[in-house]
Amino acid sequence: MINSLKNLFLFITICISSLALSSCQLLPFIGARVVDRAIDKSIDCALGECNPNKNNSQKINSKPEETITQYYQLINQREYAKAWALLTPRFQRLRPDNNYQNYEAWWEKVDSVIVDFDSLKLIEKKDNEAIVDVQLRYILKDGRRLDDPSRFTLVSHSNNSHQQWLIDQKIKL
Repeated sequence: MINSLKNLFLFITICISSLALSSCQLLPFIGARVVDRAIDKSIDCALGECNPNKNNSQKINSKPEETITQYYQLINQREYAKAWALLTPRFQRLRPDNNYQNYEAWWEKVDSVIVDFDSLKLIEKKDNEAIVDVQLRYILKDGRRLDDPSRFTLVSHSNNSHQQWLIDQKIKL
């Protein structure tokens, strides 16, 4: 009960402070993004979603294998922007012509990707890197089928309040 009252008081204080800051002439000097970020973090804490005594190391919210599965589910659902976001910037620019428009154009040639879940295997996992092998099959819109045994290297990436695995490299086995 006392924690709930503290959180409510903190939340009300934040609301009043944010109103004052939004009309403050110092806001352009402080930076609206900095203020917004501080307010967001404070609201998270007021709602009980932070722990100041918690270790700063964040837990990765999914297994590397789940990232591979999620990636191809997004491709099959034609949610290319969300799939693109699961790739590291290094992977996104691996080749000079590899940009989002070319990425989307390639996937538009693919009818679906079949992930062989029996072959999906975590080969190695360290704190910030993992290696996953999987057998993929691309069904192209022109009727061709391409088998693609692949090895993925994934890296952990901090994204605001959580960490997730991102695909950093894909090689054909």
